[in-house]
Amino acid sequence: MNKHRKPTEVEKPQVPITPMLDLTFQLLFFFITLFDPNAGKHKIEGQMDLLLPASAEKQKQAKDPNDFNPIQDSKKDEDVPLDIETDLTVVVNTQDQSDDKGKIAALFIENRGPRTPIDYDANLMALTKYLTDERAKSDTASIRVQGDSKVHWSEMVRVMDACRKAGFKDVGFVQPQDYGLAND
Repeated sequence: MNKHRKPTEVEKPQVPITPMLDLTFQLLFFFITLFDPNAGKHKIEGQMDLLLPASAEKQKQAKDPNDFNPIQDSKKDEDVPLDIETDLTVVVNTQDQSDDKGKIAALFIENRGPRTPIDYDANLMALTKYLTDERAKSDTASIRVQGDSKVHWSEMVRVMDACRKAGFKDVGFVQPQDYGLAND
């Protein structure tokens, strides 16, 4: 063996920096162009304008003008419960049994009188048509939706969409009739 052998030179790896810098700047440009600094100021995807029902205690406090509470009266306007002034309410009922649990079983319209049943179809066209006719008769742009406590949220969103298609701008909710009752 040759002990005086010359060590071979090790080749250093070459890292291509130019393509990596190009890619980095392309990604930076991509994200800068997609950034929206005003995203919180306007409606973003998935956001819905809703008016939820106030609790019974807050509604009682808001309706009794003789009770003066300086602490409560000094609160901001945002603490006052919102109640939509409207005559129209869409009532959504569901089934408890079978495979259709949580799906819409029946639709009704309450218009300052007895309930009017609406034919339920899968795409809610009958509801939209009825609400469009009612919207043309009145000057109100608000409507309330009341579903029982077992209706799936996706079904409530479909009813809200039908209300908006009919021309109602303010869609609010009414507390379910079975709220507070023992659930199975």
